[in-house]
Amino acid sequence: MDMDAVSCIYAKIELMQSLPPVPDEHHTFRRHRRQFLWQILLPVVMASVLILVAAVFTGRSNTGQVRLWADISIIWLLIPLMLLGVFVFILLAGLIYLLSRLLKATPKHASRIQKFFWQVNQEARRATNLIIKPVMMLKRVAALLKSIFKR
Repeated sequence: MDMDAVSCIYAKIELMQSLPPVPDEHHTFRRHRRQFLWQILLPVVMASVLILVAAVFTGRSNTGQVRLWADISIIWLLIPLMLLGVFVFILLAGLIYLLSRLLKATPKHASRIQKFFWQVNQEARRATNLIIKPVMMLKRVAALLKSIFKR
């Protein structure tokens, strides 16, 4: 068996001989590295440093200040939840209002729809009776003739 390939009844798979080539030091690759540094890495490091500095200053202040900042933090954490709650409340109130309007209008339109389908049903019955009438007449005549000649 050849060591450079793995074969099977249906396919032959070539094994990789080496790793894929490293991208060239092209100007676009260098620009990408600079953008990564300034647009991703630097903001993440700066935010982390600011959070650490805030944690150190919060820990060094007296207990009254800690309580104050804890209360302020809770308020800032609750504001988005409260806004979301107001949005959900307005959405539900609007849906309830629209459904109540729909339920008031439904009986009138539902009765019209029901009447329309009742008429469709009656027309379908009349049409099928017209189609079946000659067949039924032939069967009656056949049964009558059969009973006459059987005697």
